[in-house]
Amino acid sequence: MAAELDALFAGFGLDHPGERPVAVACTAGVAALFMPALVRALSQVHPAIHVNLLDLHPQAALDAVRSARADLAVMAVADTPQGVAFEPLVDDDCVVIVPAGHKLLLHPQVLLAEVLEWPILMTDQQVALRHTVERLAQARGLIFRRAPDSRNASSLFGMFSMVAAGFGLVIQPRTLARVGVNIGLATLEIADVRIPHPYGLVIPASGLSSPAARSFGAFARQYATQLKG
Repeated sequence: MAAELDALFAGFGLDHPGERPVAVACTAGVAALFMPALVRALSQVHPAIHVNLLDLHPQAALDAVRSARADLAVMAVADTPQGVAFEPLVDDDCVVIVPAGHKLLLHPQVLLAEVLEWPILMTDQQVALRHTVERLAQARGLIFRRAPDSRNASSLFGMFSMVAAGFGLVIQPRTLARVGVNIGLATLEIADVRIPHPYGLVIPASGLSSPAARSFGAFARQYATQLKG
């Protein structure tokens, strides 16, 4: 019956979400800070759409979309991988997170070279961010040193705890940095370079197959537009 309804609505050029769930893969930061409010807002407009969130590492999220285990993903990517398409939703950028009392806090802004004098805490799973910072550092003749202790950190809160303990600094998207401020860390703007970290929809190259997934994608675009406003 669901397939028949989909075909009927498609014949009129309409999307019929139905009762089928939408499987959305997302990475940890997006799952914690962006998706809850989006899903809540979606439920008020489209109560028939049920979202199943898959909190995955970046490569696993991409694989889930390619294998159709997820209808789509919401995440950041460094370069659009094969077999999927990427559509930015939120044009985030990065700040530096430091322990309270750190000497870099003597100035309201810092240069990238000053930041990279310190070990940078970044997990193996932060592929997109790592590639962006590496490219920016290389273009300026700087050395990016990643603190080895952070490679296998399992959560954002674990990373922030390591910052507080003096293991190094964190370069993180501005939206995620708010969590660090709430637990007593400080943030700094980088004066001489913008480190982009856009996140958005990752969909199969063939497009979104189900009406429910298409409705989710359309709502996510609208929701992101409202955030920008």
